[in-house]
Amino acid sequence: MLCPALEETDLEPSFTSCIRCGACASMCSNDALKVEQYEITIDGEPVARDRISFNPSKCDQCGDCIEACPYDMIHKTDNPKLPIAGFCTLCGQCLEACPEDALCYK
Repeated sequence: MLCPALEETDLEPSFTSCIRCGACASMCSNDALKVEQYEITIDGEPVARDRISFNPSKCDQCGDCIEACPYDMIHKTDNPKLPIAGFCTLCGQCLEACPEDALCYK
C-alpha cells in the first residue's frame, strides 16, 4: 500500500495529514522518532502543539514505525540520508511557500 500522499486519484483534491498520535515514536527503539512540543501563534495567542521529530542518523530502517502508524503516513525511501519519509512535521515550509495563502495552522 502506498503512503496516502503518494497515491494518484482522479477525485477532488484532499490531503491526509499526520495527527501526531505518537504511535510511530512509541515503537521506535532507537529514539529516531520523538513527539516534541513547539509553539505557534494563532490569532495573536501562543499555542503549544505536538510534532513528530525524526533523527535519520538514529534510524536503522527496521520498519516498526511504518507498521505502527494507523494512518499509513510513513514509507521507506531509497535515500540513505532520509530513510523514512511521508509524515507532516508541521515545519510550516508549505505555509511560507504557498503563493495563495491557502494553507494555515488550525
